[in-house]
Amino acid sequence: MIREATPQDAIAICRIYNPYILQTTITFEESPVIPQDMEGRIRDIQERGLPWLVWEEGGEVLGYAYARPWQTRSAYRHTLESSIYIDRAAQGRGIGRSLYVELLQRLRDQGMHVVVGCIALPNPSSALLHQKLGFQKVGLFPEVGLKFNQWIDVEYWQIVLNTSARVEGGAQHPASQPHPTPHHQLTYTQPIHDPISGDRSAQSLATEQPSPVGI
Repeated sequence: MIREATPQDAIAICRIYNPYILQTTITFEESPVIPQDMEGRIRDIQERGLPWLVWEEGGEVLGYAYARPWQTRSAYRHTLESSIYIDRAAQGRGIGRSLYVELLQRLRDQGMHVVVGCIALPNPSSALLHQKLGFQKVGLFPEVGLKFNQWIDVEYWQIVLNTSARVEGGAQHPASQPHPTPHHQLTYTQPIHDPISGDRSAQSLATEQPSPVGI
């Protein structure tokens, strides 16, 4: 059964997550998380109006998935980063896929635009899951993490949840707008502002800049 997490799930979530910290490079955390801190993390996500889901079976939590803000700058507010962890004893049963599908659907229903998945390599099973769910591989950052005395590459995947061109205030995604007529082909009947120095140009440049990322 999939349900929303509660603070009482913090102990079970720590039980699932801490072995990944101590024994793998899947997460870049290096110190175990205590239940009190995990409660705070759950509360922070849910106070933002974002889902933190758990898979419960026979009264036991066997996995969890949640989404958090991708970056703190306000223009990133429609882009989230996903996280999903499954109890190692429960892997291979489709729990992770079910949680991820539900997470993505809830984010889609909330009107979120993009979800980013960050995969510390090697992790072929995670890459395959993201591919099956419709994510596309969009980048590779070599040697950005150091854990267990080894450099770790991070692969970035993303999925666009809502492809509608309409966004806040009736604006359009730049890709959906008609291409402007080249400057040298325009004929003017009255003075106009040079588009290179206008606000529209500044907005275009902002959307074209590569995004800083982090795991």
